[in-house]
Amino acid sequence: MGKRLTEETIYQIRQLRDQGCPKSRVLEQLGISAPTLRRYWEDVQPEQVEQAPRGPALADDQLAAVRSAVLFAASVDDSHLDAVRAVLIVEDD
Repeated sequence: MGKRLTEETIYQIRQLRDQGCPKSRVLEQLGISAPTLRRYWEDVQPEQVEQAPRGPALADDQLAAVRSAVLFAASVDDSHLDAVRAVLIVEDD
C-alpha cells in the first residue's frame, strides 16, 4: 500500500472539492494519483474502504508452468515477445 496522505492534504482535497474545483486541477495541484483522489473526494475514510479479496497465490511450479506456456505462445509470434517477458518478471519481496 502507498503512503498515507496527511490530514492537511485530505483537508485540502475536500476544501477544493467544496469550492467546486475540478478533479483534474486538484490532481495537478496536489500531485496525487487519481485513485487516491477518488478515495478521499467522498467522505469515505480509508479505513472504511475494503479491498477485494485476492485468490490464492500460485505455487512456484504452477508459476513456472504458466511462464513456460506464455513464452511458448509468444515464441510462435515473437512480435510481442519483449512485452511478454516484461509482464512475466516477478520481483522478489
